[in-house]
Amino acid sequence: MHIQSVLVLLLVVCCVGIGSAQRPNCTSIYRSCVACSRNVGNTIDLNSLCRSKTKDRWIWRDQSQCDVLRISCENPNQKLNCDNIAKLAKMTPRSG
Repeated sequence: MHIQSVLVLLLVVCCVGIGSAQRPNCTSIYRSCVACSRNVGNTIDLNSLCRSKTKDRWIWRDQSQCDVLRISCENPNQKLNCDNIAKLAKMTPRSG
């Protein structure tokens, strides 16, 4: 009986360890992106597109490619559209 309890405990610990190991380290990914993007120009201009699409709902703050990558990494179950980017980046909603 004691051996079964130990085995169950080990199984739980292993499953928790495996689950946490599968989660990406978004901060590390962000830092790598920032270091890399210093050498490569900004190829995607998401800001002007999202600013115009959300002008009635959000006060848009420019987001770098790395900011968007981090938002996506930290929120894998969220659809990555302009409204969700604004919400997850904690932009100010427009009143009225």
